[in-house]
Amino acid sequence: MLARLIKVVIGAAMRNKAVRSALIVALIKTVKWTIRPSTRSRIMAFFTNLIKSVPGSSKRKKDQIIDLDEYTIVDDRH
Repeated sequence: MLARLIKVVIGAAMRNKAVRSALIVALIKTVKWTIRPSTRSRIMAFFTNLIKSVPGSSKRKKDQIIDLDEYTIVDDRH
């Protein structure tokens, strides 16, 4: 039902010449913005940062177990 409604809306929009022209212009501008080198590098950096783990993240600290018997406490005030 929802897919059919979306099809009808898109079909009606494509029949209207002004809406169709606006959609084409918006699509062209989006493609031009996407293929710029600065945009591509930002997108690649975003996905690269999602993939690699961050050294000081909360996830790593949960996995670590610190044995306090291995350390000498120098000052208890802090």
